[in-house]
Parts: sequence; C-alpha cells; structure tokens
Amino acid sequence: MINFKKFSYNFGCRRIFVFSTLLSVLIYWSYRILFHEGFVGVDSYFHVRLCSIYDFWKGRNLPWMRFTPYNTYFPDHHWLYHIILSIFVKFGGDTGAKLSVCAFFLLLLLTVWRILHIENIRRPEAWLLLLTIISASFLLRISEVRVIALSLIFLLLSIYFIVQNKSFALLIISIIYTWTYTAYTFLPIIGVLWIISSRPFFTKEKCRLFYCILAGIITGAIINPYFPYHILFSIRFIWRRLHFGDLPMGGEWYPLNILNLVTQNFLLLLMVAWVIYILYKYQPLLRTNTIYYFYLFIFFTVGMIKSSRFVEYSVPFSILFFACFFRDFAQQRQTKIIARIKPPISYLIAIGIVIISYSQMMIWENNVSKNSFDYKRYLYASQWLKENTEEMETIYNVSWSDFPQLFYWNTYNSYICGLDPNFIVEYDSKIAQVYFDIMRCRITQPGYYIYKYFSSSYAIVSKSPKLTNFSQFIHVADNDKTMKRIYEDDNSIIYKITLID
Repeated sequence: MINFKKFSYNFGCRRIFVFSTLLSVLIYWSYRILFHEGFVGVDSYFHVRLCSIYDFWKGRNLPWMRFTPYNTYFPDHHWLYHIILSIFVKFGGDTGAKLSVCAFFLLLLLTVWRILHIENIRRPEAWLLLLTIISASFLLRISEVRVIALSLIFLLLSIYFIVQNKSFALLIISIIYTWTYTAYTFLPIIGVLWIISSRPFFTKEKCRLFYCILAGIITGAIINPYFPYHILFSIRFIWRRLHFGDLPMGGEWYPLNILNLVTQNFLLLLMVAWVIYILYKYQPLLRTNTIYYFYLFIFFTVGMIKSSRFVEYSVPFSILFFACFFRDFAQQRQTKIIARIKPPISYLIAIGIVIISYSQMMIWENNVSKNSFDYKRYLYASQWLKENTEEMETIYNVSWSDFPQLFYWNTYNSYICGLDPNFIVEYDSKIAQVYFDIMRCRITQPGYYIYKYFSSSYAIVSKSPKLTNFSQFIHVADNDKTMKRIYEDDNSIIYKITLID
C-alpha cells in the first residue's frame, strides 16, 4: 500500500529544494550582475551610453562613428529596445541598466514558465532551474546589457500565440518585435516550421497565422520612424553575417571550439544524448507541439554550430522540447518518473544538482572575466583626449571593438568605426582595406596612412591582450618616425601623428 503521507512529504521537499536552488542561482547571478564593476561584454557600454544621451524620437545619426554611413543617418534596428532601456538608464544610470538585465531575464523565465504551463508540464520549476544552469554560454549572453533577453521574450510569445492559435495577438506581437530587433526575421521561419510540424500542412488555421506574421512584419516595417532605411539595413546585416569572409568579427559570430562547446554546454549535450537513447530504444510517439519545438531546437542548434551567438536561442527551445518530450514519454509509459525515484537516489540527484549549479556559475564567472574589459580601461585616456583635442576631432581607434568603451567614456570626440567592421566597408571599401591592413600590421609606416586617409592626428591602442593582442602594432608604431607616444597608462597608449616634410 502506498504511504500517501510519506509521498506527499517527499514530493513537497523535492519542490522546495528545486525552488530554493533556482532562487539561490538567480540571487547569486543577480548579485554578480548588479555589483560587478562595469558591464558584462563590450557592446553593453555602447547601449548604455547611447541611451543616456540620445533622443530616439528625433536622433537619426551617429557622428561618433566618423567613417561609417551611419554618421549622418542611423536606422536604429534596436529602436524599441533602446527606448525601454533609456527609461532604466534615465532613472537609474548604470545600475538601472543592470536592473534591466535582471528584469528581462525574470520576464524570460516567466514566459518559459507560461508555455510550460499550457503544455501541462509537471514540475515546471525544475525545467526553469535547468534553463539557468544548462549552458554557461547562454547565461553569459543573457548577462549583457543587450536586446537578447527581450528578443527571446517576443520570439517565445510569438510561438505561444501560434500554438494557442491566437492570430490577432500574433499580429500585434509581430509588429512590436519588428520595432525591437532585426531578429524579427525569424518570425516567418517559425511560422513555416509550425506549418510542416503536422499534417495536413496548409490548413486554414495555419495559413491565417502565417499571414498574421507577414502582416505584422509589414505593418511594423512601414509604421517605423526609420522606414524604409531600416529594411535595407536589415538586408545588409543578414547578408554580411552569411558572407563575412575574412573580415574580423566579434567572437560571438564564430563557432565555439570543441572544448568550449563541451565544457560550457555539457549538461545540454547530456540531455541530447539521453533523448537520442530514448528515441532509439522506445520510439515514443510525439505530439504536434513537441515536434514543433524539436524543429525549432534543431534550427537554432544548427545556427549555433555556425555561430556561437545562436546559443541564446537554442537553449530555451531545447528546454521546451526536452520538457514536452519527457512528458510524452512518461504518459506513454504510464509512469510518473519523479514519483518513482527512491529517497537515497533523490539525495544523490540533489547533490548532483548543487554541484552542477555551482560549476556552471563558476564557468559563467570565468566567461564574464574573459569577455569583459576593465571598467576604467579608457577612463583616463578619455580624460586626456577631452583636455587636449578639439571637440568632435576624429581619434583613430586601432580596433573597431574598442569603440564601445571609448564612446562610453568620451562622446566629446569622434572615432573611425565601431560595433561592426562591416560598417566601414559599407562606407568605403578602399578606406576599409587600409584600416584593416593597419590593424593587421601589413602597413609598416601607419602614421602616414592614418593622417592621409582618416585625417587623424591621434591614434589610441589598447595594451590589454585579453581579446586581441596589439603588441605587434605597438612595435610598428614605435618604429614609425611620424608617430610619438604622447600619453600612456596601464591600459592604453595614445600616439601623436606628425608628418615629416
């Protein structure tokens, strides 16, 4: 006879343990975000500073990126996100920006919980815990002051309205998503995947949902302060990402190496292996929604193999697929998997969960350290430039990736380019080639070219070898008679360029 009192007690303890572990992970993560000096990642600095000085209803240019087409007109593809973030920054400054990261992640968890709820997933808190610890790479991406979490929320809401067959709500969210981020281009893809997830393919309901997606995208694109330039920007953005050639890109656009893929996503890989084993041995029948989540998971996982940044999309859909898969499997086997776990095994599982949670937090912290520069890296150099240069004088930043922190500390000057090396290519491909040749030290006398092609009398280079080592450029510049060190600290060097007659 089943001891229901004992079962109820064990069941309650398990839920309390999962909730407390999830809460502990979130509290620790939030604490490290809020009290971390500076921001996670590099681009975060650009978004925070832009939101503190920019009017997103009137602003149309980025004069701080002198050699890009956006110095005169910038079709902001983060428009709605920047408006929302500017509210946090206006009332809370840097701390407000960090609070936005925590708020969006919490909303993301609530969105995933809502989808788990409508799918009748038992123990949704366990799946939310798994979402937070399954991939250190995912947690790193979510920690940046960027549109990532908000983009995921809108994408998940779109999927929620699709599986609920709510066409009008899908239309509205498609409009809002189009205003928020370029990733709205995923919407037609998730619509097609829904169509092919079950037979018959082209039903009236499926087609109506797909038409709502297209109507939402078209409406959001037209009713947009940047129409039609933001559409051209999105097309160029996607094309460049598919064909970036030998251009130096941010690390997020390259695939993870095998070691990082395993160490930072070992729990995700373990879950995939488990699913493959069950599919091979038991061949369970899957519901339409489960197949849909599987297609989404496969699509974004293939994207992650090509570019590590797609881990932010792959992980949430892996959770939805795993949850629905094990629900279908358990129902067909007529078993309650968690209820059948004996207390001694429960203790071992609990210890394993704690160890995995701790290890993932440590991997995440290590990732934060590797992918974040010193908060004050360009503070003192920026102060010197403000005091010794003319307003909006162009400073030659040797690396395009240094722009966000330079811009964060110093909006008094302008720079060559930033955020994306494709921007300078779009401006002038010949000038772009000179810029990249100087950065790669293919030009042994860079001072002449910096002055002639970019009209810059000052050049700044990072001494930090964390992401890119510019020691070779420093050696070349020191041997160039037209370049003279005029300022130096522990993080950077400023060169004065004077042509010799």
